Amino acid sequence: MEPKDLKSEVMELAKARGLEVVEDTAGAMAELALDVVGKIISMSENKYDDMIWQAVEGKAREALSELVDKIDGKEG
Repeated sequence: MEPKDLKSEVMELAKARGLEVVEDTAGAMAELALDVVGKIISMSENKYDDMIWQAVEGKAREALSELVDKIDGKEG
């Protein structure tokens, strides 16, 4: 194997692993952010925001999860 080929393969491997870590971390941070938003909304005196959050929370989590899943360019 040529040194250039080896370098390319090592760089691709590192890139793939790094993107997996980034995707996992971004997913965890996204979930935390939505948990914090939900907690803040539940602690407010305004009950309208509670109703709105209940209506949109699931879709927000789904959409954010789909975006995070695209970080490495593959599903899963």
